[in-house]
Amino acid sequence: MIDNIFSLKNKSSKIYNNSFYPRIRSFVHRRKKLTNNQQLALDDYWASIGIEFQSKLINLSELFGSDKLLVLDIGFGMDSNLVNMARNNSDQNFLGVETYLPGICNCLIEAKTAEIKNLRLIYHDIVEVLEKMIPDNSIHRLQLFFPDPWPKTCHHKRRIVNLPFINLVTQKLNLYGALFHIITDCEKYAFYIIKIINNTTNYKNRSLKDYNKNDSSPITKFEKRGQILGNKIYELIFEKIK
Repeated sequence: MIDNIFSLKNKSSKIYNNSFYPRIRSFVHRRKKLTNNQQLALDDYWASIGIEFQSKLINLSELFGSDKLLVLDIGFGMDSNLVNMARNNSDQNFLGVETYLPGICNCLIEAKTAEIKNLRLIYHDIVEVLEKMIPDNSIHRLQLFFPDPWPKTCHHKRRIVNLPFINLVTQKLNLYGALFHIITDCEKYAFYIIKIINNTTNYKNRSLKDYNKNDSSPITKFEKRGQILGNKIYELIFEKIK
């Protein structure tokens, strides 16, 4: 169960977006002891909802038992939104990818309690999951809500959104109105993302005027914290057009 989540010691370079580079991870691997309930959820529910990382493509139809549109959520953390979205959108399949184990366990508990059938979870680095497990042209919507902005200039290289990542996402999104959906409360990060994506020719910007957040979009714990701090919430929506 959840064996060898990812090799943090493996610093070998690889070919990525036609360039040779040693990839810098966009997250810090936080280790926190699980509560008794979280450990029980991991023991009892992982087999039915969790997916072990593997270095080969998964068959999404077999995995979910249907060909519904796929929504991939990156870094859902301790929030309940992913379970709520799966419950409220039974016509879609949801795949959550997270590197924080307590968040995985809480999601398992909530999914089982709500008897969610259209949700699966992967405990691994999203870049490796996209590269190795997700078929091309298979994702209908990719959600990245409140990614770490790494505000210090010396840490910008750790930001998950960069040109190689955008190219990888483009490869995995389908061509039938597929969306790359990002929400952040960091103004500089928002316009950094906008600049990168606008410089490609693969997307049409579908964001609201001034990048204001749509009232119908889910409210996460990070958003509530940003509101308390008085930060503007930026919602970026890009449709893949080619």
